[in-house]
Amino acid sequence: MQCATGDGAMFDVLAPSEPMLADTGDDVNENSVALRLRYGDFNALLMGDAGIAAEARLLASADDLRAQVLKVAHHGSRYASTATFLGAVRPSIALISVGRHNRFGHPASETLARLAATITGDGTATGYRAALSAARPCTRRGLDETSARSRPSRPRPRPSP
Repeated sequence: MQCATGDGAMFDVLAPSEPMLADTGDDVNENSVALRLRYGDFNALLMGDAGIAAEARLLASADDLRAQVLKVAHHGSRYASTATFLGAVRPSIALISVGRHNRFGHPASETLARLAATITGDGTATGYRAALSAARPCTRRGLDETSARSRPSRPRPRPSP
Protein backbone atom coordinates (compact mmCIF):
# COMPACT_ATOMS: atom_id res chain seq x y z
CA MET A 1 0.00 0.00 0.00
CA GLN A 2 1.19 3.52 -0.77
CA CYS A 3 0.09 6.89 0.51
CA ALA A 4 1.01 10.18 -1.17
CA THR A 5 1.14 13.31 0.98
CA GLY A 6 0.48 15.73 -1.87
CA ASP A 7 3.82 17.53 -1.62
CA GLY A 8 6.00 14.86 -3.22
CA ALA A 9 6.48 12.60 -0.21
CA MET A 10 5.32 9.00 -0.41
CA PHE A 11 4.78 6.46 2.34
CA ASP A 12 5.02 2.76 1.49
CA VAL A 13 3.47 0.38 4.00
CA LEU A 14 5.93 -2.53 4.09
CA ALA A 15 4.40 -4.41 7.01
CA PRO A 16 2.37 -6.02 8.29
CA SER A 17 1.37 -8.16 5.35
CA GLU A 18 -0.84 -11.20 4.88
CA PRO A 19 -0.64 -13.77 6.14
CA MET A 20 0.12 -12.28 9.53
CA LEU A 21 3.17 -13.70 11.30
CA ALA A 22 2.15 -16.28 13.90
CA ASP A 23 3.82 -18.36 16.59
CA THR A 24 6.80 -16.01 16.74
CA GLY A 25 6.75 -15.66 20.51
CA ASP A 26 5.85 -11.97 20.09
CA ASP A 27 3.19 -11.84 17.37
CA VAL A 28 1.93 -8.35 18.23
CA ASN A 29 5.35 -6.73 17.79
CA GLU A 30 6.31 -8.88 14.80
CA ASN A 31 3.17 -7.66 13.01
CA SER A 32 3.71 -3.97 13.79
CA VAL A 33 3.67 -1.31 11.11
CA ALA A 34 6.85 -0.71 9.10
CA LEU A 35 6.89 2.27 6.74
CA ARG A 36 9.26 3.64 4.14
CA LEU A 37 9.17 7.40 3.60
CA ARG A 38 10.36 8.53 0.19
CA TYR A 39 10.89 12.17 -0.71
CA GLY A 40 12.99 12.82 -3.80
CA ASP A 41 16.22 10.90 -3.27
CA PHE A 42 15.70 10.72 0.50
CA ASN A 43 14.50 7.48 2.12
CA ALA A 44 13.71 6.71 5.75
CA LEU A 45 12.71 3.33 7.12
CA LEU A 46 10.45 3.39 10.19
CA MET A 47 10.39 -0.06 11.77
CA GLY A 48 7.84 0.12 14.60
CA ASP A 49 8.35 -2.76 17.05
CA ALA A 50 9.28 -5.31 14.39
CA GLY A 51 11.69 -8.06 15.36
CA ILE A 52 13.75 -10.76 13.69
CA ALA A 53 10.80 -12.55 12.03
CA ALA A 54 9.43 -9.33 10.53
CA GLU A 55 12.91 -8.35 9.32
CA ALA A 56 13.32 -11.76 7.67
CA ARG A 57 10.01 -11.33 5.86
CA LEU A 58 11.03 -7.88 4.60
CA LEU A 59 14.38 -9.24 3.42
CA ALA A 60 12.61 -12.06 1.55
CA SER A 61 10.23 -9.58 -0.13
CA ALA A 62 12.99 -8.40 -2.51
CA ASP A 63 12.08 -4.76 -1.81
CA ASP A 64 14.99 -2.36 -1.88
CA LEU A 65 15.28 -1.51 1.81
CA ARG A 66 18.13 1.00 1.54
CA ALA A 67 17.46 4.16 3.55
CA GLN A 68 19.57 7.06 4.75
CA VAL A 69 17.69 7.14 8.08
CA LEU A 70 16.56 4.13 10.08
CA LYS A 71 14.15 4.45 13.01
CA VAL A 72 15.49 1.45 14.87
CA ALA A 73 12.91 -1.22 15.66
CA HIS A 74 11.64 -2.12 19.12
CA HIS A 75 13.55 0.60 20.98
CA GLY A 76 16.89 -0.99 20.13
CA SER A 77 15.97 -4.41 21.54
CA ARG A 78 18.43 -7.27 21.07
CA TYR A 79 15.65 -9.05 19.15
CA ALA A 80 15.74 -6.65 16.21
CA SER A 81 18.19 -4.91 13.86
CA THR A 82 20.07 -8.04 12.81
CA ALA A 83 23.36 -7.61 10.95
CA THR A 84 21.75 -8.99 7.76
CA PHE A 85 18.88 -6.52 7.98
CA LEU A 86 21.17 -3.57 8.71
CA GLY A 87 23.37 -4.61 5.78
CA ALA A 88 20.35 -4.39 3.47
CA VAL A 89 19.23 -1.01 4.84
CA ARG A 90 22.72 0.57 5.10
CA PRO A 91 21.59 3.63 7.10
CA SER A 92 23.73 6.71 7.62
CA ILE A 93 21.73 7.73 10.69
CA ALA A 94 19.95 5.55 13.22
CA LEU A 95 17.29 6.96 15.54
CA ILE A 96 16.27 5.07 18.67
CA SER A 97 13.18 6.03 20.64
CA VAL A 98 13.78 4.89 24.21
CA GLY A 99 13.20 6.06 27.76
CA ARG A 100 16.37 6.81 29.71
CA HIS A 101 15.69 4.48 32.64
CA ASN A 102 13.40 1.96 30.98
CA ARG A 103 12.98 -1.35 32.76
CA PHE A 104 13.96 -3.37 29.68
CA GLY A 105 17.48 -1.97 29.41
CA HIS A 106 16.90 -0.76 25.85
CA PRO A 107 18.81 -0.18 23.72
CA ALA A 108 20.75 -3.43 23.95
CA SER A 109 24.53 -3.19 23.74
CA GLU A 110 24.54 -5.81 20.94
CA THR A 111 22.18 -3.68 18.88
CA LEU A 112 24.28 -0.56 19.40
CA ALA A 113 27.39 -2.46 18.34
CA ARG A 114 25.68 -3.76 15.17
CA LEU A 115 24.47 -0.26 14.32
CA ALA A 116 27.92 1.24 14.83
CA ALA A 117 29.57 -1.46 12.71
CA THR A 118 27.01 -1.01 9.93
CA ILE A 119 26.98 2.77 9.83
CA THR A 120 30.72 3.41 9.94
CA GLY A 121 32.34 0.01 9.63
CA ASP A 122 34.62 0.83 12.56
CA GLY A 123 32.21 0.91 15.48
CA THR A 124 32.31 4.69 16.02
CA ALA A 125 28.89 5.76 14.71
CA THR A 126 27.04 8.74 16.07
CA GLY A 127 23.45 7.92 16.95
CA TYR A 128 20.61 9.87 18.45
CA ARG A 129 18.54 8.61 21.37
CA ALA A 130 15.36 10.43 22.34
CA ALA A 131 16.15 9.98 26.03
CA LEU A 132 19.61 11.58 25.85
CA SER A 133 19.50 14.01 22.94
CA ALA A 134 17.46 17.12 22.38
CA ALA A 135 14.69 16.81 19.80
CA ARG A 136 16.04 16.86 16.26
CA PRO A 137 14.12 18.94 13.78
CA CYS A 138 13.48 17.06 10.56
CA THR A 139 12.72 19.12 7.50
CA ARG A 140 12.21 18.31 3.85
CA ARG A 141 15.99 18.46 3.55
CA GLY A 142 16.45 15.87 6.30
CA LEU A 143 17.82 16.00 9.81
CA ASP A 144 18.84 19.48 10.93
CA GLU A 145 22.58 18.84 11.20
CA THR A 146 23.24 22.03 13.17
CA SER A 147 21.10 20.93 16.08
CA ALA A 148 22.08 17.29 15.61
CA ARG A 149 25.74 18.12 16.19
CA SER A 150 24.94 20.11 19.30
CA ARG A 151 24.25 17.13 21.58
CA PRO A 152 24.69 13.74 19.93
CA SER A 153 24.78 10.63 22.04
CA ARG A 154 27.46 8.11 21.20
CA PRO A 155 26.32 4.50 21.07
CA ARG A 156 28.36 2.62 23.61
CA PRO A 157 28.04 -0.91 24.85
CA ARG A 158 26.16 -1.33 28.11
CA PRO A 159 25.76 -4.40 30.25
CA SER A 160 22.74 -6.44 29.26
CA PRO A 161 19.95 -6.76 31.80
